[in-house]
Amino acid sequence: MSFIGYKAQTTKVTGKHIAIVLQEDMEMLDEVVVIGYGTVKKSDLTGSVSSISQKNIKDQPMTRLDQALSGRIPGVVVITNSGAPEQSTQIRIRGANSIYGGNSPLYIVDGVPNTDLFNNLAPNDIQSIEVLKDASATAIYGSRGANGVILVTTKRGAEGKTNIHMETEQSISTIAKKLDLLSASEYAEFYNEYRREKGATQDFFSQDEITQWKKNGGTDWQDLMFRTAHTQNYKLSISGGIPKLQYLVSMNMMDIEGILKESKSQKFSLRSNITADITNWLKMNLDVNAVRRKTNKNGPRGGVGTIIADAITYSPTLKLKDEEGNWLRDNINSTKDNPYGRLTQDLDESFTNYLAANLQFMVQLPVKGLSMNFQGAAHYKDYKNRWMKSNANDLRAQNNSANNNQNDSFDWYNVNQINYVREWKDHKLNLMGAMELSQSTTTGLSNEVANLRTESVEFWNLSLGNMNLFSNSFSRSSLVSFMGRAMYQFKDRYLLTATIRRDGSSKFQGKNKWGNFPSVAVAWRMSEESFIKNLNIFDVLKLRMSWGNTGNQAIGAYSTLGLLAESKYGWGGTSDYPGYGVSGPATPNLTWEKTTQYDLGLDMAFANNRILANIDVYQKNTTGLLLKKPIPYYDGGGTTWVNLGEVKNRGLEFSLTGIPIQSKNLVWESTFNVSYSKNEVVSLGDETRLHPGTKLDQASLNTAVLQVGKPLGSIYGYIWEGLWRTDEADEAAKWGQKPGDNKFKEKNVNYKLESDDADIIGQAFPDVILGWSNTIKWKNLDFNLFFQGSLGADRLNLSRYLTNEGISDSRFITSKEGYYNRWTPENQNTKIPNPFSSTINSRFETAQYLEKADYLRLKNVSIAYTIPRAKTKFADVRISLSAQNLFTITSYTGYDPEGTMDITSNGGNSDINAGVDGGSYPLPRTFTLGLGFSF
Repeated sequence: MSFIGYKAQTTKVTGKHIAIVLQEDMEMLDEVVVIGYGTVKKSDLTGSVSSISQKNIKDQPMTRLDQALSGRIPGVVVITNSGAPEQSTQIRIRGANSIYGGNSPLYIVDGVPNTDLFNNLAPNDIQSIEVLKDASATAIYGSRGANGVILVTTKRGAEGKTNIHMETEQSISTIAKKLDLLSASEYAEFYNEYRREKGATQDFFSQDEITQWKKNGGTDWQDLMFRTAHTQNYKLSISGGIPKLQYLVSMNMMDIEGILKESKSQKFSLRSNITADITNWLKMNLDVNAVRRKTNKNGPRGGVGTIIADAITYSPTLKLKDEEGNWLRDNINSTKDNPYGRLTQDLDESFTNYLAANLQFMVQLPVKGLSMNFQGAAHYKDYKNRWMKSNANDLRAQNNSANNNQNDSFDWYNVNQINYVREWKDHKLNLMGAMELSQSTTTGLSNEVANLRTESVEFWNLSLGNMNLFSNSFSRSSLVSFMGRAMYQFKDRYLLTATIRRDGSSKFQGKNKWGNFPSVAVAWRMSEESFIKNLNIFDVLKLRMSWGNTGNQAIGAYSTLGLLAESKYGWGGTSDYPGYGVSGPATPNLTWEKTTQYDLGLDMAFANNRILANIDVYQKNTTGLLLKKPIPYYDGGGTTWVNLGEVKNRGLEFSLTGIPIQSKNLVWESTFNVSYSKNEVVSLGDETRLHPGTKLDQASLNTAVLQVGKPLGSIYGYIWEGLWRTDEADEAAKWGQKPGDNKFKEKNVNYKLESDDADIIGQAFPDVILGWSNTIKWKNLDFNLFFQGSLGADRLNLSRYLTNEGISDSRFITSKEGYYNRWTPENQNTKIPNPFSSTINSRFETAQYLEKADYLRLKNVSIAYTIPRAKTKFADVRISLSAQNLFTITSYTGYDPEGTMDITSNGGNSDINAGVDGGSYPLPRTFTLGLGFSF
């Protein structure tokens, strides 16, 4: 018996049933990997490509495909900003290149570029994932390849009898960590003390109330807001085929509860593919994917003024409602409306209907080695979001409001490709040429009203309110491309790959519509040389070098056109009159961002291929950045798009896979990867520092900064030097302060803290990421242990600031740290200022609340046992038990070191406005029981 990638075995049949366990043959495992517009044997790669197969992730329960990438591929940073059900992650391949042009990779599913298709795929439908990292691998995608490319190959049917696989996963999730907040009795005693220090002659809380809280407790807002959540995941696939027709149909149903009450996601997906040999020279693939998703209160729930941040600052002495059933608002601490009331009474639901179809014809021409490929795809997405902010039972201080929002998108894609493959003597040649067309159209409609006369109809009759906002939108962009690639081998030792792509984008004007993106890569399979073979060390030794250009055109469809926007002016009267003004001047000279990348790699294998190692070093230079430049007010104000500045990324990647134990019944495979990256803003034109967007409400200056010589995602703030000590009273007095108050570093000594005193204090993105996976197979038992880590990132912990200092929207202290570790003459080595002082000079955007976000996390641990059909008499049965995020080793004091708040609406992208944790939605700790049947 044999199978691709496994050792052939011969077994004597001694009974009616036999069980055969195949063992991996690393010498034969030279698998085919997917590259742009084709496939190639892994040994023939000249570029930097990493792969994940279904076997790497089969026992890790996942609800989204991007979860498979976290920690498993060197050079790929996956940041999970939120633990909400099915919330997307932030993926960066070899760092961020662009300031405003977008840094997400290009997603390709079965040859079709589409992010929505990637986001809507069920993880159990995946056969393999390839990540293209260097320019020689990504340049074939031209203007969309600058941020790397993720290629997904889905499962297909195979010739043979019908296979049916059924599986269910039942998961329980809890909050992994709660913040250490004051109990009601501690809070009451502290507040009474605070009032006495401020001169009050009577306590706010009586001793009887405090005694009752000590006995019965008060309101634990974290317990109220969070819950133990249940997730159900059901999977079914049917596949099979005859020699000329193969098929696969799969279905996935998920019902995911979030650990934050009321948050939920429900998803149903149906996918089918057919492969047909129509004639001996014509083959067809047809894929159809349909998805229906509903989410409830699943948007960004962490950040300034949102539910989680408000809950941790609400007084634990406060009841939920008064005697008349009205929601109570905090009269001591938070100025916000009741967070639990908003969580349970507000409505917020979204529906997504998604349909994708992909048709491919492969033609084998009469000329030997010559073939053609025609592929067409279409995608439709209908997205609806509806919400209502209730004012029932006096929930809000302001009027209620409601919104209906709908967005539709339709994308189509076509590629026409010709291939020529020839081998003669010591030579191998593979040529490819193609023309590609694509178009994307989106429409939007939004209605918002305030002061609904009744909430009984929720958001279904907006005419019952006063029109607050109405908007609609239309956008269409197109891309046409021509490309070619040549791959050449000589004596299976010397390899050359050269590509060229020419893209034309409707987003640019005139001659700037077109961009050219070449690349070249060479590889030397040194292990085929006699002088290397004679060393008897290497099974594989291959040196790779590459250079290439890629581009970025990720701007709005009409960004280079001169556009008008409505504006109103009163002309000195009481009524406003509408008019139109320039919202952005035309920028006909705007063109592509261009990224030039250099890569040097080494692939090695030892000990009969039981040890595999890969090393890559790279540098990426992105020039002509798509940047929004402010226009002076005397010139009309606003911003205009320009090509300005340069960003550089450098890094080192290393991966090591080994099989320490390989015997008849026991196999242990271990894979470790680590990568280092360094990002730097090299130039901003005539500027050395820019502050994109606007500052956060809680900050006195903008924490987002672009500064020459510093990385994207730098954090800007004041340099905190501790708290004034008792022996520094005279110096503190020069600032109008006292011992126990905050002390800051000045650049220009005038005893005032000014914006000029601020500087770079941290960075949002890690320098080092790592992953370590161990898989042990003993007979029919599988065990997996997967660790993920991150080093070098910082977080401004806004939730710590809000709970530790009585400021702004949070007027008192709710954390135990703020109470028990506050400054006193006896406790001067602390970060928490004297809460009784009126001259503290509190600042959020300082190193005082900047924390290291380094962590090592047990991402997944699983154990599974397979009962073969020979024993059950009806099917192979697989039972699995797993845990995700079982523990995290970190010094970070917030909910999660990965968590950041959604502040992209402040005028920048997530790579600039990063590194602030405002009480983010925590990642859950999840336990999953799985049961699968293969018939």
